[in-house]
Amino acid sequence: MKVDFLNEPELEFRNDCRHIDVRFGLTHFGPLDAGGTGPQAIRVGVVGDDATVELFQNWLERCRHGIEEKQSTLPTLFPPFKGFGETGAFCDFVSGAHLSRAISSADLDRLTQLEPTSLMIERTVDRYLEEAKDLATKSADVIVCILSPTLLKRIEIRAESGKGRDHVGRI
Repeated sequence: MKVDFLNEPELEFRNDCRHIDVRFGLTHFGPLDAGGTGPQAIRVGVVGDDATVELFQNWLERCRHGIEEKQSTLPTLFPPFKGFGETGAFCDFVSGAHLSRAISSADLDRLTQLEPTSLMIERTVDRYLEEAKDLATKSADVIVCILSPTLLKRIEIRAESGKGRDHVGRI
């Protein structure tokens, strides 16, 4: 048996700095394209129901502030990590009401009642795409679609019971 050892490659960061640890490099030096060719902000659109859109916005705000270091006897194992935006390691992720589309619970209820399950899924995808296309016209760079827990639960229940199975004839 022949064994080779491959050294970890050094990663490139801002100001021609190099390091093998991505967390250390981003925290101390920043991304390679920061302040130059990289985007200053990424506009994030979101499609979901009222609750999931709100949860997403709250999560995005928490991410903006980064992660505190975890106390450990090994200080380099759980270092702090900057979030994003002006003081973070990455460009900002911008979202808000103008980049959010909530599908009403009435629409979701109607969709979950469709049979067979494949039709329900197809119509749900169409409904989400309708909202995503609208957001695309509002200059969203990225669009996140979050399925409603109600919808996911109905799909799971139907899959378990076999109720929503499509019946295909055999030849």
